Amino acid sequence: MLILKGISKKYNGSKKEVLKNINLVFNSKGLVTILGSSGCGKSTLLNIIGLIDKPTSGSIYFNGKDITYIRGRELDYYHHHHIGFIYQNYNLINSLNVENNINLLQNNELDVLKTLSIEKYKKVIVKKLSGGEQQRVSIGRAIVNNPSILLCDEPTGALDSKTGDSIMKILKRISKKKLVIMVTHDEKLANLYSDRIIRLKDGEIIDDTCVLSIKNETPTYYKGKFKIKFSKILKIVLNNIKIKYKRNILMILAFSIGLLALSCVLGISNGFTRSLDNAEKNSLSEYPIYISETSTDALEELDEIFESSKRSEDYIYSIKTINKNIIDNKLFNLIDTIDAKYKVYNFITKDNKIITNVSNNYLDNVKLLKGKKEIKDNEALIMLDYNNTIDANQLRMFNLNKDKYSLAALLNKKIKINNQKYKIVGIIKNTEDSVMSDNSGIIINKQIGIPYSISIYPKDYSNKEKIISILKNKTDVKFTDYANSIKSLSKTIMNGISTILITFSLISLIVSTIMISIVTMISIMERTKEIGIYKSLGASNKYIKEIFILENILISLVSATLSIIIEFAISMPINKLIYELTDLSNVMVLSNNNIIIIYLLSIIFSLMGSIIPLNRINKVNIADTLKNV
Repeated sequence: MLILKGISKKYNGSKKEVLKNINLVFNSKGLVTILGSSGCGKSTLLNIIGLIDKPTSGSIYFNGKDITYIRGRELDYYHHHHIGFIYQNYNLINSLNVENNINLLQNNELDVLKTLSIEKYKKVIVKKLSGGEQQRVSIGRAIVNNPSILLCDEPTGALDSKTGDSIMKILKRISKKKLVIMVTHDEKLANLYSDRIIRLKDGEIIDDTCVLSIKNETPTYYKGKFKIKFSKILKIVLNNIKIKYKRNILMILAFSIGLLALSCVLGISNGFTRSLDNAEKNSLSEYPIYISETSTDALEELDEIFESSKRSEDYIYSIKTINKNIIDNKLFNLIDTIDAKYKVYNFITKDNKIITNVSNNYLDNVKLLKGKKEIKDNEALIMLDYNNTIDANQLRMFNLNKDKYSLAALLNKKIKINNQKYKIVGIIKNTEDSVMSDNSGIIINKQIGIPYSISIYPKDYSNKEKIISILKNKTDVKFTDYANSIKSLSKTIMNGISTILITFSLISLIVSTIMISIVTMISIMERTKEIGIYKSLGASNKYIKEIFILENILISLVSATLSIIIEFAISMPINKLIYELTDLSNVMVLSNNNIIIIYLLSIIFSLMGSIIPLNRINKVNIADTLKNV
């Protein structure tokens, strides 16, 4: 039973009451017609019964419970399970077919299509139907969930008399099992079909053909939960995306451009790091591990350059640029036991001359220009770099002061080291493709004291890791790993470039996000009527927002997928070009982690673009969006 007690309504800013102290009792079935001229408050009363408008004063009871001010899920449940709305202008979603309009939020087993004789129009878009057929669809949508009350606002007002009669017969048939409350100004229809007629004038009841008294009843109102299935939301979303496909294609292209820029930067950064790692393992690992009495760290020096720009002139800062190492017999003997491809020791003699001592296998990798490679204790070699040059200062130490010498002139020449004579028995040259290509100097077979610097050349990457492990675990010596320094410096530079490029990419994504926000706002404004229909059927603001959010997420995921596909497509020619320029292979490589990042960022930015526009949904008023025009 539906009861209205003392219902009055006055709109904000108006002193005039639209409804004045309305008291009505309705049975659970029958066709009740509310008659009156335009502006008398008929539709307002209907909206208050449907709880899409609130009274200024008074109460509404349904099945023994005061429901005047129910909200949230309880109100959604009331709209979905107890109330069905039928409008003069149908309020259908014109882009959907008959079946989808009727089952707008949930599929129901009730075969209303056959009942309303519109089964053959099941897959027809509703805007292609006649007025009478559209009204049947509207009735189908209203009764599909088997509500307790049907509220009909001028259901035949836009129809011809013949079609109007057929609609009234349907409503009359429905009223045999449930309460149908109809608003109209058509006296003829009211008298012909109504079980009860209530007349309104200037917001007051002036006549009621069947006044019912209020009976005490035990509340039987069921407050349940109403939940829309995700599959239904997804179906709505896919249909909306399909309808606005031109706009959505533009959004996808615009959003994918920003994502593509970001994916390319991440791909190049990731691939460059991999290339450096592979280069270190395959070739850079051959570069020496260098130990000297004084050493500097290239990475620390680079950090110092970056930090210097942040310092204030009001302070002084202390920095450590040089590390002191103690190269003693203990370290020397340790290094002597290390397995390596070869080792190079540099000594300063008592007479301040620089000489070099190398492991035997070093000489296997140089080119002999004159004489022999094998040397005895009183013999020496002249080692040239790949360009047949040697440091002039080193030659002058041994009284070799000319700018150039013939090989024959140097062979068998005697030099003095610590007052001991050594005969030059061979001249060797480092090859251009060797990591020692720049090395030059005087080599003797005798170790004189403790070296001032030691270079250890690993056999391979695995051997390099073992050497580094030995040095770290058994000494506190600061050493320089040339391969790692080259790689780290390259990575630092690449990271700096990547940061700048990522920043520009993010700016383009922010612009895309603003575009998503604007398009979402436009979409909400265009679909205000649709939002009102959803609300009248019991869809909460949360569910309606989920529809728009899911639309944006799907668009963002398609954009991300498109950007990744394009990135993969262009990676081959870009990698080929980079390889030709730098000999680095597969520089642009989009890893699984980067793909995940692209997808996550696309979702995050799409959600950010949805936040502000979606607040507008809360302000959509059902009565304003669905009122007759």
